Amino acid sequence: AMFTHRQLYLLILHQMAHSSFDATPAVLPLGESSAIMVNVPLFHVHGWGVPYSSVFGASKIVLPGRFTPQGFCELVETEKVTNTNLVPTMLVMLVEFPDLNKYDLSSLVNISVGGGALPLGLKAKAEQMIPGFTATSAYGMTETAPSTVRSFIKRSLRDLPKEKLDEYTVKTGLPLPGLRVEVVDEENKPVPHDNETIGEIVIRGPWVMEEYYRDPERTAAVWRDGWFHTGDVARVD
Repeated sequence: AMFTHRQLYLLILHQMAHSSFDATPAVLPLGESSAIMVNVPLFHVHGWGVPYSSVFGASKIVLPGRFTPQGFCELVETEKVTNTNLVPTMLVMLVEFPDLNKYDLSSLVNISVGGGALPLGLKAKAEQMIPGFTATSAYGMTETAPSTVRSFIKRSLRDLPKEKLDEYTVKTGLPLPGLRVEVVDEENKPVPHDNETIGEIVIRGPWVMEEYYRDPERTAAVWRDGWFHTGDVARVD
């Protein structure tokens, strides 16, 4: 079988991107002592927002080129990287790297995992092998320029045992400040927060794309009743 794919072009205004990157430090603290390394392609939604966030956080940015476990470890050690982003497969490669314990990775504070679910077992193994850092989940898409939801612990939950906190941080997380995110059923009504009912993720806010460029039909299909319909499904706990 042969499959064809038509490229989509989005209209994202400068102010929309500005709003998105301005909100990121609220859930991912950055500063002059931070160093962010981008391990995913800059043409992908998981990567292209990082340089802007680093500027907003006055943080150093490290551009490593092609990902390898050895190159990752060398740069973390020499550049004192504090924050980075990986897809789950990269994190698997890292924990299976036989020379991992030969490098000083103590500067790492957070690894944001996107592009796929973060398995609880993988998170636990990575944090055991690289003490001192936390692996967390995030969700976004090109249409949301790019950040939408990020895993972080509410202040009221911070005293829970680590095993319980880990169950929260492998979940997609909570909306960034400034966005509204709902999970709705086929009648566009919010699903119950029972961690069982599946619905579609819908979003609205200042940095959700306005339209697909010169494609009013597709735009109308995803923008309904003031909400952007992602086509992605989720449950709410």
